[in-house]
Amino acid sequence: MDESQVELQWPTAYVATAFTLEVLLTAWLLYQVCTRQMPMGAIRRRIVSYAIRLARSLVPFSRESKSRSAIHKEVRALRFYLSRKIVAINLILVLVMVLLVQMRVVFQLPATIQGAFCWTLVGTLAWMTMSLVVPQTTKHDLWYVIYSCILLLYLLPMNSSTRSTTRVAPLLFTLFRLPAILTVDRIYLVFFSNLPFLAVISWRAAVEDFDVSYGGRTAAVGMECLHIAVLVALAVALQDYLAGRVELEMESCNTATQLTAASSLLQLTCDAVVELDGNLRLTKHSKELAAMLLRDTSASLEGVRLIDLVAGSDTAAALSKLTNFRSRSCSSVISGASEGMGAHAFHTRLVDSYATKLQTEILQVMYTKRDGSTCHLVGLRDFTDTKPYTGVTSQTTGFDSEALDALADSISFAPQASDASQVPVQHGRGTLFLEIDVDGLQITAASSSLVDLVGAPTSQVFPAAQTIQLLERIHSDGRMRLERGERPPAKVFSYDEMPAQLRPTSAESIWGTMQVLQAQSGLNVLMAFQVSPTSPAFTPRASRSLGSRSPWMLSPRSSVRGMHRSDTATAMKRQFSL
Repeated sequence: MDESQVELQWPTAYVATAFTLEVLLTAWLLYQVCTRQMPMGAIRRRIVSYAIRLARSLVPFSRESKSRSAIHKEVRALRFYLSRKIVAINLILVLVMVLLVQMRVVFQLPATIQGAFCWTLVGTLAWMTMSLVVPQTTKHDLWYVIYSCILLLYLLPMNSSTRSTTRVAPLLFTLFRLPAILTVDRIYLVFFSNLPFLAVISWRAAVEDFDVSYGGRTAAVGMECLHIAVLVALAVALQDYLAGRVELEMESCNTATQLTAASSLLQLTCDAVVELDGNLRLTKHSKELAAMLLRDTSASLEGVRLIDLVAGSDTAAALSKLTNFRSRSCSSVISGASEGMGAHAFHTRLVDSYATKLQTEILQVMYTKRDGSTCHLVGLRDFTDTKPYTGVTSQTTGFDSEALDALADSISFAPQASDASQVPVQHGRGTLFLEIDVDGLQITAASSSLVDLVGAPTSQVFPAAQTIQLLERIHSDGRMRLERGERPPAKVFSYDEMPAQLRPTSAESIWGTMQVLQAQSGLNVLMAFQVSPTSPAFTPRASRSLGSRSPWMLSPRSSVRGMHRSDTATAMKRQFSL
């Protein structure tokens, strides 16, 4: 096959190959439209919407809503961050060119570029250096206009010949003009600032003879038109990308703010608020939950499953509530159903470190993080002495009769006038009283026989760490109710065989009750007790009216039914007056 036959066949092969690729592309587009079930009307609306956004971006003065204005402000801040990097990169490129010219001058090598071109490089270096030293200048679109004028100088006849212009123009577009669109905020400036490039190329194509091997005049002008179209299209696409990224960040911040607000709201109504991962494990330690369960504060609860803290008989029901809620929420999110559960509540029982079962109301909210992981925001509220917030009985995991009786006792405990007919707990003549400042961890008042303990540290009188934890728990519960605008709890705690150091020479075991006391300085804890018969300092006393108790620390629900604060205060005053 000779050269003449090849010359005749290549146009046919070119047209056939190009036509094949065009058919494949058209078939793929039609397949995408059919599989996505997008009607032609929707496609037409998308094209019109993009054209409108493009035209609106070219309008010099367009009104913006407040939300769009906020997004635009963040986009400008992001552009300023990127512009500093672009200025640094362009500065390095120009500096390398200047150094190469300097080396040729110093070593007296033959010149390859014109003198005006060298001075234009120096001017560009000065402008880029000023932009790097004073970065605030890149915040204004005037910087882009001046920068475009400086780049335009390279296409003038004094800087580049007719033949070299066809090589300088693509280099300017690739290395300088294209990255510079990151610095401009108004898209219409990209269009108007690049029109002078087209004017210079068109003027030189009209008055000068361009080499036909490079496509001639038509190729030079057409290439510059293509440059302008590419710059404007990329500027619009970049604007949409930055706006979308900023909008996504703002939504993420709003989600974090809403999550913080939900957590704060739960903290106002709950005793403890924890975050669980997809496996229902605590993501971090919770001091409030540790205090609620009377656990050692030095032991971390991070990684502990919430189900492990639930009473054994209620574990299955509580796990069903948590997992069913998660499954229904996930399916609702996937299907897009608006009626899906966003939050729910149920009742269960938690077990503290002394095997005491606490009636607890659990408020659960499930959400998904940006990485796709599922988390749960859970609020836990001990409703022993108050009514639960959720009154739907179907949400309650089955309590036994003993738990319901204890709950009824605690709810009916609040001191009211109707309770006056009930017989209050009587304190015998051997009853002693201590008033404890939990915040200061010291004794603030005591019976006359214990006056030496006034001002003593709490840990000195009660050496057991569990006693301090119980006092902090009672005080924390009362303080939280005051912060919520409620009255301090009327709940009375009973204990038996509690170790106490009432005298320096011997240790005693005491039994009695404790409750929150509203003092002028704040909330304190009042302890009414008698010395146990097993103590060395025991003296005969009246029979205890509270009955036998073991172990020494009982559940907060084992409150004394019908006991009034006024009765306790009267007994304390009578004891102080002895």
